[in-house]
Amino acid sequence: VMELAARVLVASTPGVEPSRSVRSTGEQPRRVLVEAGTLVARACDETRAVVERGGKVAVIARPELHDELVAALADCGAVAESAEALDAPVAVLDPVAAKGLEFDHVVVLEPSTLVTDDAAGLRLLYVTITRATKSLTLVHERPLHRALAAPND
Repeated sequence: VMELAARVLVASTPGVEPSRSVRSTGEQPRRVLVEAGTLVARACDETRAVVERGGKVAVIARPELHDELVAALADCGAVAESAEALDAPVAVLDPVAAKGLEFDHVVVLEPSTLVTDDAAGLRLLYVTITRATKSLTLVHERPLHRALAAPND
């Protein structure tokens, strides 16, 4: 995750030295390209898969998707944008609400529309993807920002 985050940091703030992670899972961030119209359903599938692994889970998405995500993930105990979300099995948050928090598993929906495509937006994207301590999954219909794309894309 931190290797990917370092690429986002360089894109947002050239010249800043990226942080080094003190822990490693050896697990690479997953990029899941989905067909148009299946974003939420596929993100829910990915979320259920990480819930089964145990630990704290966050789904980070635009606020207009939160109600749909909570309804679709009701079986997993999803809660959005409230104090209860932090203790829920699945917290559904926007990038700003996720700042300063850590989760074992993070599923990010449509990174290209989650933040603005400028330095400030990319810094918020950096914060978003660094919430994960074990696994990071990027679920997207649209092309990923070049900093998030797989190295051979």
